[in-house]
Amino acid sequence: MKILSLLVFTLISSCLFAQTKYYLQDHDPWGSINNQDALNTVFGTGNYTQVDYNANASTIFSNSTTFVMLEGGENNDLFLATFFNNNQTLIENWVSNGGHLLIKSAPWFMNIMSPINLGFSGTQISLKYHSQVSLTSEGVNTIYTGPSLPMATTYTGGMYAHATITGTDYNVLISSDDYPGESVLSYKNWGAGKIVISTMTAPDFISPSPQSQNLLNNTISFASSSAAPSFTNPGPITICELGSYYLAPSTTDGIWANSTPTVATVNSSGYVTALTAGVTDITLTSSGVTITATITVESAANYSGAPTIPVGQPSYKISNSNPVSQGPTADLFMGYSGFNYSSSTKPTNPGFYRANNVDYLANKTAGCPYTFYIFRCTTCPD
Repeated sequence: MKILSLLVFTLISSCLFAQTKYYLQDHDPWGSINNQDALNTVFGTGNYTQVDYNANASTIFSNSTTFVMLEGGENNDLFLATFFNNNQTLIENWVSNGGHLLIKSAPWFMNIMSPINLGFSGTQISLKYHSQVSLTSEGVNTIYTGPSLPMATTYTGGMYAHATITGTDYNVLISSDDYPGESVLSYKNWGAGKIVISTMTAPDFISPSPQSQNLLNNTISFASSSAAPSFTNPGPITICELGSYYLAPSTTDGIWANSTPTVATVNSSGYVTALTAGVTDITLTSSGVTITATITVESAANYSGAPTIPVGQPSYKISNSNPVSQGPTADLFMGYSGFNYSSSTKPTNPGFYRANNVDYLANKTAGCPYTFYIFRCTTCPD
């Protein structure tokens, strides 16, 4: 039994660390090995590869690599800026395909002019010293929770951070107390991957301790981990030709794919439109994680899950002050494409519409679309 347990543990460990992780620096910033200590804590001793900025970028940013950390602190700043500038397209494409990148730079700017350009739609770090910083609410909900504990919500140092982060669509995890609203730790999804930017100095210069080292540990853990996307309405779902369905994804930052686009289409917001009878798998890949929803489309002529409502039959009538249901229950009409409605469930404008007449949230079956008419009258009872 002990031998079997050891074998299982070995196999699990081998699978866990088979994915390559890289750490790049020119030299230890300020002579500190805080980064190596953190990487060993997060990944296990030696379960990453350390190289300098002369390394082959194509080898580092390959399909087998899941995480890369670039150090630009102290006089590493020029090496980082040059390496990134020479390989920006390769790096951005690698992240877009699911890679996780942490750029940590508390630069001196002795060798390079501020700001440093770091791609990803205008990301820059600009020289500014921050002596006190605090976790944002999102920071409290992510890096504060571990895995390394204890943690603090406020950190101080003569120069906790050496620069301010700017760019588009970033989520701020730590902001400056000296310059409110300015970020010193931010992240965003980029395609199917994640980019994290930090301008903190070495934990040796930050209080309190050991919370400062734990902060670095948790930043690396957060940067390398995948926050799995999800569908609120995952299905599997059966809908009729021309029917619609909303997957309600937790994020729209990612790559959508469709195994059989002739059966159904999906837009960037997660709305599915059925086209012809068949089955298709719709996937969303974000932060390196892929989720799938299976959509079955049936021919309306073969589907008996919903009653037929003849064209022109009034199914919903509206008085001046009070909508009155007539025909099928009005609350079952969901807000699919083509509806004009004052709430998410009830169409209100007069006209002919196509709709699904079964509540897909409850039954996971959207039913067949049909045509119905909405009219407005002045003599309806209030």
